[in-house]
Amino acid sequence: MNFIAASAQERIQIQSDFSFEETSERLTQTLGEKNIKIFAVIDHHAEASTAGLTLLPTRLIIFGSPKVGTLLMQEQQSIGLDLPLKMLITEDVHGRVWLTYIPVVQLQQSYALSPSAVIENIGKLQQLLAQKATKNNGL
Repeated sequence: MNFIAASAQERIQIQSDFSFEETSERLTQTLGEKNIKIFAVIDHHAEASTAGLTLLPTRLIIFGSPKVGTLLMQEQQSIGLDLPLKMLITEDVHGRVWLTYIPVVQLQQSYALSPSAVIENIGKLQQLLAQKATKNNGL
């Protein structure tokens, strides 16, 4: 049995120029403009509150395209563990807002997927989404 360990280097973390809520809104708006399905929004902060606990603002946005995801799963079905794609928006104790995601190239390597235009296009999309959500000069 082979296990692949994740490391911090596999994640991309970008500081946002915007507030937590605005970063989240910009991401969901861009997903809508690109006709990318949002499967779920998980507000970890709110869920912690319902359990009587505190947590800094933390929101996970799960999104993707069944057509594109299926193409990857046809090659390596177990990638379904990491699909759909996700982006995490957090606010730290200093009020800085961060967007974090795992780049598709890491998934490609972890699941031994063949290099393809699909992987390349997903990577470009992730970069575009991150830029639009976090930067005042978003593309």
